[in-house]
Amino acid sequence: MFKKSLLYYKSLLFFLLSIGIELLLLPILYIWEYILRKLSNYLNKKPLKYNQLRKREKVTDISLLNVCVHEWGGYEMKRSKTIRGRQFDCGLEYQLRRLRNYRGNVKLRNTITISDYDLFKYKTELSDFNVVPVENLAMDFSGYSKFIELLPLDNQYVLLMNSSISARQVDFIDEYLNYFKENQELGMLGISFSSKSYQTLIRNNFQPHIQSFFILTTKQVLTEVIDLNGGFLPGSRSNYKLSIIKFGELKLSKLVLKLGYRIAVIKENGIPFVFYRNKWYDNGYGRWTNPDGDCRLYVKELNAINPLIISLLK
Repeated sequence: MFKKSLLYYKSLLFFLLSIGIELLLLPILYIWEYILRKLSNYLNKKPLKYNQLRKREKVTDISLLNVCVHEWGGYEMKRSKTIRGRQFDCGLEYQLRRLRNYRGNVKLRNTITISDYDLFKYKTELSDFNVVPVENLAMDFSGYSKFIELLPLDNQYVLLMNSSISARQVDFIDEYLNYFKENQELGMLGISFSSKSYQTLIRNNFQPHIQSFFILTTKQVLTEVIDLNGGFLPGSRSNYKLSIIKFGELKLSKLVLKLGYRIAVIKENGIPFVFYRNKWYDNGYGRWTNPDGDCRLYVKELNAINPLIISLLK
């Protein structure tokens, strides 16, 4: 699936270098994580003077949603994926179906980005979508990065997805978008999350992040992230899988939080979980109410879009 280019070896070297630094500082980093957890627990027990909430800029058209679905050209339209020994159905076919069947309140501007486009056997089935071939370099982030480049300059709503979302069909766009509109402090909204990084030697690390196969956000937030990251989307210049996750998926949430926004996920029970950092010395661990690690270790259905339970929010 990957072309082992010079970028691949650079990404691998950079990842190994980061692991080497962790190895050298291992005792210090373990102790630091322990201190941050204890400090956050302590701070969470007393009234805090919260930082002023950062709010998103208004979008120019609240009735428009720009959708990007990224796919690798070698996949079948329907496929099964296995995560941690558990299998589920997914594939581009189900993503196309949920977008084509949408009859809601906003206009969808749909784009399919495909890496290794020459391998894709179903080109005629995408005649009603804007199709953008991209290089097979950085998994989802190759498609996401190119899609962001093609967006208009004005601020608009953006939904980034890949084809590894559960096949189960759920009407979600209007409810998710309305919740996102009503909560201007959110920088990103997702459907799956983890409290830690698995691409590290620091096993007691606390790095909450939204998993990158579903991200609802805005052009303005993405632009801020790109600017903060030196002019490119996190992960888009990596070609080694573990490096893409560590410096792409994890870093994306980290930068959104650093910018002062909150991040949220719609949990399996339909209730949003909102996470934020308050002070630089408060990593938010004391406000984490979910099990430790990847949520896919304990949910019933992997990579699923779950309906937002509106009644529970009132």
